[in-house]
Amino acid sequence: MTDPTEWVAQFVAELAAGGDDAVSVGAVDASTVGALLRIAREVAHGSERFNAPLSTYVAGRYVAARVAAGADEATAIAEVEETIRRMLAAPPAG
Repeated sequence: MTDPTEWVAQFVAELAAGGDDAVSVGAVDASTVGALLRIAREVAHGSERFNAPLSTYVAGRYVAARVAAGADEATAIAEVEETIRRMLAAPPAG
């Protein structure tokens, strides 16, 4: 399976079928998949590669918290992307 949107859909389904305590995170649309892949790519190329999966994890937590607080998901993702661009454009700290 090479389509990331299909892979994510299967991953979501597998997590939801995980057992008595399993929950569904809902569908992930193609624009969100694209945004997360862009974030991972930008971070991997602009910093250490190991920061890519960590950044997408943190991005997901941030977006979930913003949505829970009433923000639109697309707006929260745009905030993440802007933060990544700003961080990667800044001189390294230290």
